[in-house]
Amino acid sequence: MILKIVSPTNKVASILCFFQEYCTQQLDLSESTARELSNDICDMCEGLLDELLFRQNMLPNDLETYLQFRGRTMGIHPFFTLIRTLHTPVEGEYLSRLRDLQKRVSLVLGLQNDLVGLEKDRRNGETMNAVLVSLKEQAGTDVDHMNMILPRTIQEVCGIHNLCLSDAVEMHAGLRGSLNGDVHDAVLETAILAFADTHLKWCASSKRYQAKVE
Repeated sequence: MILKIVSPTNKVASILCFFQEYCTQQLDLSESTARELSNDICDMCEGLLDELLFRQNMLPNDLETYLQFRGRTMGIHPFFTLIRTLHTPVEGEYLSRLRDLQKRVSLVLGLQNDLVGLEKDRRNGETMNAVLVSLKEQAGTDVDHMNMILPRTIQEVCGIHNLCLSDAVEMHAGLRGSLNGDVHDAVLETAILAFADTHLKWCASSKRYQAKVE
């Protein structure tokens, strides 16, 4: 929760406090929803901070560590918290399982970005990519070794993506029926899962991710 009293020099905290007040006063969100939205944004910022620490070698430079923050930097949780306000409130275990599905889909989206954008990242010298992180972990600075194991590493990251997506599909299936066995409108979990398909199509069609032959 963001404190109401913050230092005037802490502009980030001031902006977040202003945003929380805007959500309650202008968007007519409940205080609990506004707090959850703020927590989602803070979690995304913490993921970005972990990415910065990773870049500066202040966290272990391995794929396992990278995957721990990759999904959080995608920032989809605030989006789906707002979507939930359009539907009947969900609480308890159902909400917890719904957020678990969001976390899994978030990682799927991050890996889609990395895989589809791999050529662009290599061309631009961007190191925050699951394939490139894994390559460095296995080969260090040996360029020849990197090139040799690149196809295998891509397949390995594809495998992680597919496993995460399979997990998400299973989570979605488990949420299709309410916890007491009654059928309910599965629009929330379906929207979350469908986001993976929509995002992949966007990545594949966006000029930002198009490979170039030079």
